Amino acid sequence: MARVQRAWLNDVEFTDAHPALMLQHINEPDPKVTYKTAAKPYSGLVELSRSIERREIVLEFAIREGLDFTRRQEAYEKAIAWAWNGGWLKLSDHPGQQIYVTLSSAPALGRLREWTEDIALTFTAAWYPYWQDIVEQTAAHVNAASHDALPLTVFGNMPSCISCDITPVSGSLSEVELAIDGTYMHINITDANYYVPVGTALTLGYDFRHLLYIRKGTTSLMQFRSGADDLIAQPGLRTVAYNCHGVSCNVVFRSKGVWL
Repeated sequence: MARVQRAWLNDVEFTDAHPALMLQHINEPDPKVTYKTAAKPYSGLVELSRSIERREIVLEFAIREGLDFTRRQEAYEKAIAWAWNGGWLKLSDHPGQQIYVTLSSAPALGRLREWTEDIALTFTAAWYPYWQDIVEQTAAHVNAASHDALPLTVFGNMPSCISCDITPVSGSLSEVELAIDGTYMHINITDANYYVPVGTALTLGYDFRHLLYIRKGTTSLMQFRSGADDLIAQPGLRTVAYNCHGVSCNVVFRSKGVWL
């Protein structure tokens, strides 16, 4: 029995865009992997890290309307509208994962006259070309000013950037230190106008481009950060440390599995 492949963009399935659209095949060309290595004692190399610059995903589809060119054009336009703005792509071949993509190529309108040939939409993931788990893993700690070894599970086969919410409960928060797997970040709010009040979360997270933000509500606190560009953890059971300098807080750390 043939395997049915399915695709969703921003939680809308491709075949829901028009009844004449039929997804035929999903092609994922192997991305070019860049390895960073170091020499081993005596001989050989050890892998330090690996990365990719971009990833392409091709959706080949057919329009099940062979007689009416107007209806073929209508289905084509619906397919383009579905893909046009890009977004979070999910595939049946990657259950529980998603990747942020933009549309990089689409079939020309003239291809619609080639009744028996599949046509394709090509998406490119360039901002952050890795599959990510949809469901986050979390580690929470309540009403404490610090913890030296809070366990956090990190899935995937690539390092993951760690997010967190820190909500003060005993006073205004002005200084936080965070560390995991040898990466360290210090947030020292030197302007009292930016202190984080009781009940408001200091949030460290990532946007769809995988760019770091640190904010209190809608107010950016990036100017008060020093240390590492990101908190990065290797896959496995890790431990995260935090210090809120005497202010008791409710803390939640989050990780999403990252897959090459």
